[in-house]
Amino acid sequence: LTPYSPPSSAPSQLIFIDAQIDAIDTLTRDLDRDHTQVFILDATRDGLSQISQTLSQFAAIDSLHILSHGSAGTLQLGSNTVNNQTLQTQASQLSNWRNHLTDTADILFYGCDVGSGDSGNSFITTFSQLTGADIAASSDRTGHASLGGDWDLEKTTGTIDTAIPFNPAVQQAYNAILPITIYAAGSTNAEQMQLQINGTTVQTWNNISGNVDTNTFQAYTYNGNNIDPNSVRVAFTNDLFDPANGIDRNLVVDRVIIDGTTYQTEDPSVFSTGTWKPADGITPGFRESEVLHANGYFQFAANTPNNGDIIEIRARGDEGTEQFILEIAGNTVASFTTSTSDQTFTYQASGSVTADQVRISFVNDQYDPTNGIDSNLTVDFVTIAGTVFQTEDPSVFSTGTWKPTDGITPGFRESEILHANGYFQFDTLEPAPDLSQGLVGHWQFNETSHTTAVSDASGNNNNGTNVNIAPGITSYSGPINSAPIFDDFNPRSWNFDGVNDHVRIDSSPELDLSDGTFSQSVWIRPTITDNNYHGILGYQNGAGSNNRAPSLWVKDQTKIHAGFGDGTNWNNFITGDVLQLNEWNHVVSRFDGTDYTIHVDGQQVFSSDAFAGRKPTSVSRIDIGRVDNYFKGQIDEVRIYDRALNNNEIKSLYIEQPTAAQVGSWSTPINFPNIPVAAAVLPNGKVVTWSSWDRFTFGGGNSPKQSYTSIWDPNTGEVSEVLVTNTAHDMFCPGIAMLPDGRLLVNGGGEFVRSTSIYDFETGQWSDGPDMNSRRWYNSTLTLGDGQVFTIGGNRSTSGTRLNTGPAEILDLSGNWKFLNNALIDPIGTSGDRGAEHPQIFLAPNGKVFAAGPSSTMYWYDTTGNGAVTAAGPRGDSPYSQVGAAVMYDTGKILTTGGSNRYGSGGTVYNTAYAIDINNANNVTVTKQNNMAYARDYQTGVVLPNGQVMIIGGEQGNRAFNDSRAVYRPEVWNPATGAWSLLDNHEIPRTYHSVALLLPDGRVMAGGGGLRGAGSPVNHPDVEVFTPAYLYNADGTLADRPIIGSSPNSVSYNQTFSIQMNSSEPITKFNLVRMSAVTHGVNTDQRFLSVNAINQGNNTYSLQAPQNGNIAPPGHYMLFALNSKGVPSVAKTIQIV
Repeated sequence: LTPYSPPSSAPSQLIFIDAQIDAIDTLTRDLDRDHTQVFILDATRDGLSQISQTLSQFAAIDSLHILSHGSAGTLQLGSNTVNNQTLQTQASQLSNWRNHLTDTADILFYGCDVGSGDSGNSFITTFSQLTGADIAASSDRTGHASLGGDWDLEKTTGTIDTAIPFNPAVQQAYNAILPITIYAAGSTNAEQMQLQINGTTVQTWNNISGNVDTNTFQAYTYNGNNIDPNSVRVAFTNDLFDPANGIDRNLVVDRVIIDGTTYQTEDPSVFSTGTWKPADGITPGFRESEVLHANGYFQFAANTPNNGDIIEIRARGDEGTEQFILEIAGNTVASFTTSTSDQTFTYQASGSVTADQVRISFVNDQYDPTNGIDSNLTVDFVTIAGTVFQTEDPSVFSTGTWKPTDGITPGFRESEILHANGYFQFDTLEPAPDLSQGLVGHWQFNETSHTTAVSDASGNNNNGTNVNIAPGITSYSGPINSAPIFDDFNPRSWNFDGVNDHVRIDSSPELDLSDGTFSQSVWIRPTITDNNYHGILGYQNGAGSNNRAPSLWVKDQTKIHAGFGDGTNWNNFITGDVLQLNEWNHVVSRFDGTDYTIHVDGQQVFSSDAFAGRKPTSVSRIDIGRVDNYFKGQIDEVRIYDRALNNNEIKSLYIEQPTAAQVGSWSTPINFPNIPVAAAVLPNGKVVTWSSWDRFTFGGGNSPKQSYTSIWDPNTGEVSEVLVTNTAHDMFCPGIAMLPDGRLLVNGGGEFVRSTSIYDFETGQWSDGPDMNSRRWYNSTLTLGDGQVFTIGGNRSTSGTRLNTGPAEILDLSGNWKFLNNALIDPIGTSGDRGAEHPQIFLAPNGKVFAAGPSSTMYWYDTTGNGAVTAAGPRGDSPYSQVGAAVMYDTGKILTTGGSNRYGSGGTVYNTAYAIDINNANNVTVTKQNNMAYARDYQTGVVLPNGQVMIIGGEQGNRAFNDSRAVYRPEVWNPATGAWSLLDNHEIPRTYHSVALLLPDGRVMAGGGGLRGAGSPVNHPDVEVFTPAYLYNADGTLADRPIIGSSPNSVSYNQTFSIQMNSSEPITKFNLVRMSAVTHGVNTDQRFLSVNAINQGNNTYSLQAPQNGNIAPPGHYMLFALNSKGVPSVAKTIQIV
């Protein structure tokens, strides 16, 4: 440490400046030299220790000023980083500062973002508690205003009496801030380098200079704000190897400095994709190299003490050269090479890791019998945070293990050997915490009437009484909004007016928490506009705060005030800004007899041991929505425990999940080579999907007339890509219909074409179909009862202009398209924004085509002769609603859900649902259903084997190509009760350009979204598969399923036919679901039909086929047999002709 100013005879303030700070001379001019001493920290030594050693030479210091590069809750001092973890390990050292500071001393930190966020608040609070000083720190950039900085220290503890020692002239002259600096050189000085933060390119530098041979590196600087080192990537983007012309571009990156902390590219924590090792060439991994080839990149990691979970992998290879990678939550974090002996490979994560985040993948399989090479990877077991997971456990899923009976197929193979570049995917074995232990009160707020007691679900019968909450939807939320948890499938909460609304829980011995430990859990959505106290729950028993029960308030809109009286003291505190206004927050207060903590959304945000040993006074009553003052906003899911929950239990309350037997479960995403923007289930059980002329984008004027398609086999997991060029057809956003013979018809699409293409599932080939008479894009198509094909909407001019008018067309049985000149889209097309696009059409039992939307008026289309269109009445009170879902869930019955009054952006998104009965053509009836839990547009509806309707994906903001308000939780509608139930969350957003379909095995696939251009974060080239609750036993194991033994391959209308079951359990229902195709949420083929069946004995059933083609359009259907538990069989495919 170096003194930087003449020693003062009696300094009252000390200034410590990190050596990496720029323009130190400018900063230190014009200081008060009589009372100030300045020191420069040695960059090669621990800065905190340097300050402690220097401070020990002084007494009665009034203020310390510490200048360095920083980030949220972090400061770079000398060679080390100081953060919340450091403070705990250096507590004794910091406590000694008290001996050299005055009782009113201040410590001021000058560094970007040091005081920002929860970590910043914790940092300055802990620093104050340890040193006894009042603390001030910046919560944004520190430095010159032209670079987005200032010299204000916005976050404080206590009272700051000390002025900033740098006068305004110095502050203005100091033209610097805390940047990211990359030291790099190019081998040819023509290299291009990009800086990416959180996947977004923020700066590009061309013609990187420097000298690779002499290790002369140039500095390239970007001025960022509050940047997490883990989000930083440096990429080489214009690699060129041209030996004929002597060109070999390489980018050498020596180091990166982020907010003053240096990260060496050769550090083992840096992951890269384009560095070279002689033994294995260029492969992704932790390569410990500073040279990038092949357009690779460096991905950095925070250089902070690592207290994350340790993963140990016990493995070996048959050849001793096998490589495998470790993935955590989909990100590659480590790469290893085996020997032929068992070895333990170790990786320490940056935080906690659950088993279901871990995947081990074999990446260099080789089978060369001629040279005696057969690579195989054996993984004996994996230890994650001390828990051992055997690869042969039935819970481990794998894709490259072998069983003699069926070879290498994905599944729960109970094998420890990987071939064929397979992987092991682990699952969490820890039992879920028992959240019923110690639960003395649980109020779910599911009641729909203010006159009903607020029920206590804990079993203690501590029911609540409504006080002043008036009747009406404005006083309780009903199904409109609720905390984001699974709450007995009943998404309700109550609204409190902030004036006098509250719920009174009368005296009960269970609610007396005077034994000393307790936990309170509550979901709140504050809509507070003032800075007063607003009581969430608690009670004051008599005069004085020292008689309060454990209580919670919102203070200053975003802070939590908590406390309890012990009869003598009022033990309370106020947190920092920890709440989100107008959003749902999960809040837990916990007192274990020593530490009083607050947790928000599963994370601890405040802790104090100031009240250790004290016990709450005896109070056996509580109020919800009031503690002296009243709460304004929504309250849901209140729980009180007479014990201190542990951190895992608190997190479980925040992310509380039911069992798969209640809400089903989703698979991990399955990668596709292109985005499935359209999809169809084929009679052979496979699924065909496609994107556009490009895998990841659409449009573009003179784009190629081609389509990228994929074939996926759900039984084997195999996905293959086919680029279709022979039809000269960009099949993006077309009409789709399943033909009577099982072929798939696609008409219209990308760049307003007349084209028709046909896919034959038996040959796997695409072929040309007849051209339409009109150019169409965003049209809807369906198969009629006689096998003809009807298409309407999406009309375009020759230049591509949208036409909201124009006739439908029909593809007759001779294979020619003809106009239906009087079947016009006009009344629908002119009814609202982009009304002519993807109308919601269905074949009705009377043989006509019924249009359920998007117009608020419904319409009948006659397809005979020249066609005709007539109004069918309003869709109840529904307004114009585009991009919603519509599903035929029974004969002549349609469910419509959600949607928006605009197609693309800026509209209102709806959560409404309507059931439409079209069986009586002269009297179409519309019945408004219960609202969905979530408003959704860009959703997809799927009818299930039991006739219920599952709504998947969508978003709440009416913004195409935007996942920021995606709905991850599907819900299912039961037509028998009209009730909606919430289902398990899918992992990937499924918004605009997503698809969903029922599979023959009774599961549901959902995939796609985006198509916004290569690299777009809204692109989702993958699918997930949902296993509904009806496929599980109550204990979470997969249910035994009925098995259809024999059935005819095809039947005629009204024919009686026999089904032989291979299971003895009686079958209660047989249902048909037509195989179908979907794009942009439109699926005109999909329909559900219940089948009349008679039990003939001996596991034989007599069934009757649908009456005619208007009820069941000719084509292939999935026949499901359901037992008394509602478990469906795997479907048998039957063609109805």
